[in-house]
Amino acid sequence: MSRERWSVALGLVLFVGALWLLHHALRDVHYHDVVAALRALPASQIVLAFACTAGGYLALTAYDTLGCYYVGHPLAHRRTALAAMIGYAVSQTLGVPLLSGGAVRLRLYSAWGLSTSEIAAIIGFSGMTFWVGFCALGGLAFVVDPPAIPPSLHVPFASARPLGFLLLGLVFAYATVVLVRRTPFRWHDWEIVPPPRWMLLPQVAVSSLDWTFAGATLWVLLPADAAIGLPAFLGVFLLAQCVGLVSHVPGGLGVFEAIVVVLLSPRVEAHAILGALVAFRAVYYFAPLAVAALLLGAHELRRRRAVLERAARVADEWAAIVPHVLAFACFVSGAVLLFSGATPAPHHRLGWLERVLPLGLLESSHFIGSVVGAGLILLARDLQRRLDAAYVATVGLLTLGILASLLKGVDYEEAIVLGVTLAAVLPARSQFDRPGALVRVRFTPA
Repeated sequence: MSRERWSVALGLVLFVGALWLLHHALRDVHYHDVVAALRALPASQIVLAFACTAGGYLALTAYDTLGCYYVGHPLAHRRTALAAMIGYAVSQTLGVPLLSGGAVRLRLYSAWGLSTSEIAAIIGFSGMTFWVGFCALGGLAFVVDPPAIPPSLHVPFASARPLGFLLLGLVFAYATVVLVRRTPFRWHDWEIVPPPRWMLLPQVAVSSLDWTFAGATLWVLLPADAAIGLPAFLGVFLLAQCVGLVSHVPGGLGVFEAIVVVLLSPRVEAHAILGALVAFRAVYYFAPLAVAALLLGAHELRRRRAVLERAARVADEWAAIVPHVLAFACFVSGAVLLFSGATPAPHHRLGWLERVLPLGLLESSHFIGSVVGAGLILLARDLQRRLDAAYVATVGLLTLGILASLLKGVDYEEAIVLGVTLAAVLPARSQFDRPGALVRVRFTPA
C-alpha cells in the first residue's frame, strides 16, 4: 500500500474511533444540556477567550516574518502579518494547508515580488516552526505533568510521558542539525537549507507561545469549578491536537473533541466540556475565518481602482476554491447528522410526532439520518475532486437528510444547517464538471 493510502487509512481509522468514543462518552448527554452549558458561559470568559485567540494569532504572524528572513527576502511586518493571519485562519478551519492557506500565501506573496520557490520555502519553514514549538511545549508538558491515558483507549502506556521523551528527542535532533550543519540537504530536485543558528530560539519561543494561547482559549471556556490548572490542561490539549492533526480531518473535527472529552470527563461534566468545545470552535476557528475573509476582501478591493472589474476577476480566480469550501460544508453536515444520531431527541417533540406518524417511520428516520451522514462524509472527497456525480449525490443526500431530521424529532436546527449547505451547493453546479464514477479506483472489491 502506498504512503498516501496508508495516510488515508490511518485518518479514517482515527475518525471512526473518535466517533465511537464520542458516542460512548456522550450517551447520557442531551442536546439541551449542551445548550444550557453554552448559555451559562459568562461574558467575561468569552471576552478572555477572544483575547487569548488574538494573542495566538499575533504569535502566528511571526512565523511568516521569520520565514521571509529565512529566504533572504524580508518584508514589512504589516504584510507578513496579513498573509499569516489570512493563511492560518483558512488552513486551520478548512484543513488541507497547501491548498487553502498555501494558495492564500501564493496569491499575496507573489504580488509582493517573491518567487514561487521562496514562497514554498516560507511555507515549509513555517510548518517546521509549527511542529518544533509543538514538540518542545508538548514534550515538556508530557514529561512534567503527563495526562493519564484512560484504559478505554487501549494504548500500551498509562500516560503520555513516553511520548514526551520522544518529542523532546525530536527537538534535540532538530537543534543539533541547526547548530552543527551548514550545508543544504538534497533530495531529488529539492534543496533544504538549515536555518541560521540565531533563528532556533525564536522558532521555539514563537511556536510555544502560539500553542499556549490556543490551549488557554479553550481552558478559559471551561466551567469555573473545573479542577484543572492551565499547565495540566495544556498536556490534554496538545495530546488531543496531536491526534487530530495526524487524522488529517479538517481542523481535527470530531477527533480532537473525542480525546478532550475522554481525558477531561473524570474532572468535568461531559455536557460542560462539549459546550466549551463548541464555543472554542466558534471563537478560535470561525471568528478568525470571518475576519480573514474581510481582510482578504479589503486587500483585493484596495489593489485595484476599477472595483467592479476586479470583483469579477476575483470571483473567477477564486472559483477553484469553491469545491473545497463546499466539500468542507458537506463534511460538517455529515458529522452533524452522525452526532445527532448518537444523541437522543427531545422527548416533547417525539411525543408530538408519535401521535401523528407511525413508530416505524420515526425509527427508520434515525437510521436513514446516520446513513446520510456517513454518505456526506464520504462524498466530501469527491466534491473536492469536482465530480459531477458527487454533486448530484450530495444534493440528493442533503434533501433526504433534511427530511430525516424533521421526521426523527422535528430537529429544525439540524435541518437549517443542512438547508444552508444545500442552498450553497445548488448554485455551484458549473464547478463540478468532471465526469467520473464515485467509486472508481479508490475502492477495490476487497
